[in-house]
Amino acid sequence: MTPEQLKMARQEMGLTQQQMAFILKSDVSDVQGWESGACQVPGPVHVAIFLLEHCCDINPQADGSVSYSNRYLKIAERLGYKVPPGHDGPLPPQGAA
Repeated sequence: MTPEQLKMARQEMGLTQQQMAFILKSDVSDVQGWESGACQVPGPVHVAIFLLEHCCDINPQADGSVSYSNRYLKIAERLGYKVPPGHDGPLPPQGAA
């Protein structure tokens, strides 16, 4: 996945870099680095982006938060990601920790 493809995917899902970082359990600086080409997009991020695009119902909200389906959590758990309890949406508003 190229930096341009990652940025395009994020924008098509209607997500900010902050929201994408939260969903990926990453830092905004990671997303910025991947999109700028300063850092290579890791393989697991390729998989996560694919799942987000094709297996999830992502709904950015007017307040900057994001709601998404439990399907994302179930898929992430099957792939071995540790998903914090209660993280079935919505995500916090943009800029929130």
